[in-house]
Amino acid sequence: MKGEGVVGTPRYVNNGTSLFDTGVDGYPNGSSARGGPGNAGGGGTDGDATSNTMNSGGGGGGNGARGGHGGNTWSSNVATGGESGLPLDLVSTNRLILGGGGGAGSSNDGTGDGPLTGYASSGATGGGIVLVRTGSVAGFGSILANGASASSTVANDGSGGGGAGGAILVTATNTASLGQLSLSATGGNGGSNTATTAQGPHGPGGAAGRRYFHQRRSG
Repeated sequence: MKGEGVVGTPRYVNNGTSLFDTGVDGYPNGSSARGGPGNAGGGGTDGDATSNTMNSGGGGGGNGARGGHGGNTWSSNVATGGESGLPLDLVSTNRLILGGGGGAGSSNDGTGDGPLTGYASSGATGGGIVLVRTGSVAGFGSILANGASASSTVANDGSGGGGAGGAILVTATNTASLGQLSLSATGGNGGSNTATTAQGPHGPGGAAGRRYFHQRRSG
């Protein structure tokens, strides 16, 4: 299953704690398979798709940087992991973009924690957008728009890709204290498989890219 990005939204979305059914597939050619649409990570595809075996990892989401490629299949070591989410060059202080979601790893054993079988192989959510417009800033603080990391509780299945970092834009009239702000829009980690037997590990998920802006303006 592909992640969520600027091109569209898959029917089933990992909202961070559960699986949400949007009721409609938002991708023109469907949400399955390894292609990474726009800045979304592609879904892992089995080395043997007919029998749903030899799982691979999902691709990491992109934003300011390209996401990582999903890990190869178990046993056959075929490079059919989800494609990377792409970096978006059209972003500017006038056009900010949410971090791309990671693609899901392929699963047949349903290992890992979660409310549903196979949920742990989901791709992770991308970071949001934070806009701050103020006269001045007092004190120290942090502004975060980080992408989420995929679950690492998966054993004999493919793991999901990490969500890309979002975007942060801070505009202030008095810039003297802006240096006291700490900004972070880091991409999340792809899931790592926990299997230590001869049957693992299957494809790990790809890490995600990131993006943030920090604008200072005096007036």
